[in-house]
Amino acid sequence: MSNTVARETNRKFTAALNHLIETCKDGEKGYRDAASDLRDSEVKSLFVKYSCERAQFANALQRAIRQAGGFAENNGTVGGALRRGWLGLRSALEGGDEHVLLAECERNEDVGRANYEAALRQSWPEPVKRLLERQYAAITDAQREIHRLRGAP
Repeated sequence: MSNTVARETNRKFTAALNHLIETCKDGEKGYRDAASDLRDSEVKSLFVKYSCERAQFANALQRAIRQAGGFAENNGTVGGALRRGWLGLRSALEGGDEHVLLAECERNEDVGRANYEAALRQSWPEPVKRLLERQYAAITDAQREIHRLRGAP
């Protein structure tokens, strides 16, 4: 593989993982904000867990990028669609309706899952592929749990 092809491959690898880091950072902040305003201690505890989990996901993705010699993103999105979605969570919190809050979190996990699904369609070194699959499975499990809590059919 030529240096040009290798650099382009590394750039695409880094860009794709940085996008997932932004997704995780947005989820981390969204769950943290939601947990701080919840009254139900069970759901509050679950959201703190999901916030910490998203932080761990971002850290693992950052390590993968650094190991490949790339520059890892350190923040969530500034103005992207996902961040606007999590900001919609703020409106749900202000309304005080826990059902609306859960629906908003579930909807935002749809976006996160879609980002991971797009990434998983790419070709990855086996350790990175396994990492993405584990994180995707955890996000899917979180979404299912939120769906259950909201009592949706």
